[in-house]
Amino acid sequence: MKEQKLSEQAYEKIKQLIKNRKYLPGEALPENELSVVLNMSRTPIREALHRLEDEQVVTIKPHLGTFVATVDFGELCNIYETREAVEGMIANILCKPHIDTAPFEDLREELLQIKDISDDAERAEKLHKFGSRYVSKLRTLCGNSMLEKLSASISVRIDSMGLITRTIPLFPDASVPERLAVLEAIIAKDSQRAEQEARQHVRNVFSRIMAARMPNSKL
Repeated sequence: MKEQKLSEQAYEKIKQLIKNRKYLPGEALPENELSVVLNMSRTPIREALHRLEDEQVVTIKPHLGTFVATVDFGELCNIYETREAVEGMIANILCKPHIDTAPFEDLREELLQIKDISDDAERAEKLHKFGSRYVSKLRTLCGNSMLEKLSASISVRIDSMGLITRTIPLFPDASVPERLAVLEAIIAKDSQRAEQEARQHVRNVFSRIMAARMPNSKL
């Protein structure tokens, strides 16, 4: 039990080190160095690194060591192209007559309340958390297990990329009108508009990420 707790601590601390750019994409994460930095044995650190490898945050290379994962531009494009198609299909399906609109009305109300928070830091934090719930709720309610699994897999990879590149917190307010447009189209049972708005939202997210990262050639 104690070892499990230590590995959880190591997992969170290593994630924070990567998020804070203490270790950059492609840079080695030596276990002995992490052991000193985190003041714990290598066993929980090794367990934490394997967990981070499963999440594609780090890459473990046999006989070479562990490295912070890199983000390939081609992969980034492929992921967002796939995300656009998947979230568009999910939004379309959610407009079917038998699907209750109440959960989407609740999401819309929650988003409007967050939008009105005056404190920038608090609003940004709540919008980021809302974004994860929003995507999860939509894919769960669509009733298509294949799309749900694909969407969940995409979310895991995007989260790991966001951790590596620090793109997750970018432009939280910009997504508000886009997500409201998706929710309102779903509530109105307008499948064509819902799919268009969902696809446009993903395209806009990708454009904002690229606009923020392109001045620096290293994602």
